[in-house]
Amino acid sequence: MSIDLKEVIIIGGSYAALLALKTFLAQQPSSSDSIPQLKITLIAPNDKAFFNIASPRLIVDEDLLIDETFFSLKDHIEQLVASQGNKGHEVVFIKGRVVNSDFEANTITYEKNSGEFERKELKYDNLIVASGTRSLSSVWKLDNVKDQDYTISAIEDLRKQVKEAKSIAIIGGGATGVETAGELGYANKAKESKDKKRVVLYTGSFGPLSGPLPKHVEQTSKKLKDLNVEIVNDQFVSKVKDGVALEGTGDEDRVEKFDLVIEAQRLIPNTEFIPASQLNEKKYIITDDYFRLPEHQNVICFGDVLAMGEQSSVDLTYAQKPVFAKTVAKEILSQDVKLVSYQKLSRQIILVPIGKDGGVGVLFGFSIPNFLVRLFKSRDFMIPKAKGILSLD
Repeated sequence: MSIDLKEVIIIGGSYAALLALKTFLAQQPSSSDSIPQLKITLIAPNDKAFFNIASPRLIVDEDLLIDETFFSLKDHIEQLVASQGNKGHEVVFIKGRVVNSDFEANTITYEKNSGEFERKELKYDNLIVASGTRSLSSVWKLDNVKDQDYTISAIEDLRKQVKEAKSIAIIGGGATGVETAGELGYANKAKESKDKKRVVLYTGSFGPLSGPLPKHVEQTSKKLKDLNVEIVNDQFVSKVKDGVALEGTGDEDRVEKFDLVIEAQRLIPNTEFIPASQLNEKKYIITDDYFRLPEHQNVICFGDVLAMGEQSSVDLTYAQKPVFAKTVAKEILSQDVKLVSYQKLSRQIILVPIGKDGGVGVLFGFSIPNFLVRLFKSRDFMIPKAKGILSLD
């Protein structure tokens, strides 16, 4: 390959991949510095980015347009390239999924989403793995094989099921489960008694938000109960045909019946194309403190795929981004910079809406009042700011 041109491949089409692309394009080559010219290839099965933060409201509020949370990657890339003028890096988008990576040969193999699924190989100088995670239910995250139409259809189907159901179980006591329970409970407020739905949240722990916000379990529980959401703690359940099966009860046939069960737990890393030797037991990628593969430092990982990461947009923006920028500057842009090691945020940032009127939250380690949760997130789930959060502006 040409010394003057570096081939960079970014795997992914969501938060981390788009932030990675934006990081590269912020550094422009010129005759006055040593920044190399880059040919950047972005590969993802989706050609639209999804603002999945708004999913809990999308599945409940039929007045909210689903299209408001999806954004064209091609349009965004064209705008970015145009803004660079004639001296910028080249950017190419491929709609497809990566099926194999060979770090010794510096190649990846992908299948193009064209209906024929033909396989092609690409060579790289540097590889950015920002393929993210998916969820058990396809309404929360983009899929690792199918494009955004699969997610949109899942949201539309779940909307219909929510509308028709009289009883709904939610499995998962994290932020997504609590937000979904809050949305359903809030929607119940406007219904007549005969039309109200039974909403039950199975936390699988000692209380809702016991993982991210253990000091807010009591406050969260009260807000949910005020919306007539039933909470079942310390009980593991699994989704079955007619409802949820209660695990560890000694009675395998014990099933709580519900019209609808929504799974809002567990993330699955999109790392099937990574050699098993590079993954931990949960299939997340093991890197050094600077996000590089220890034995292949031209491969940099970013976002939810990191074994050391927190799998959140807050962690990506505030903790990972500075590390990634320095590593890219040194390893890819040939700049003389001091690397910064990854450190988890010492002061937490999390906002969890519980209906449209507020919720619970912590900003930089300090609890914030209900009205600020409403102002920052619960009133509109930040949809007006979606493009900025997705690094699309």
